[in-house]
Amino acid sequence: MNTKYLVVGTALAGSVLQTVDAHAGCGAPEKTIAETTSTSTQMDTKTVRLDIEGMTCGSCAASVKTALGKLDGVRNVRISFEQKGGTVEFDATKVDEARIVEAVNKAGFKAQQSQES
Repeated sequence: MNTKYLVVGTALAGSVLQTVDAHAGCGAPEKTIAETTSTSTQMDTKTVRLDIEGMTCGSCAASVKTALGKLDGVRNVRISFEQKGGTVEFDATKVDEARIVEAVNKAGFKAQQSQES
């Protein structure tokens, strides 16, 4: 049985919705962890696409998402271990691409800005 939960919370930037597979361990069928946020104000919003090495399961993607969610200014994170990367929407007045990459690397993975557009 594959059970999913919808987790709803509130962040400083707005509402947070996340779908979490109850069996999000290695080899679990759910392979993408996504976080969607909505904000009431738009400052200097940018998006960076990341290539991430070392993710092997949904839990790895969740770890990356959690590390990025701790950065002030990160608004939206979509990470897929199947695609070996993801996108991060952020407020460039609070955080930059280098700090985003550094946060992923500190979480135990190897990230770099994607060369694909």
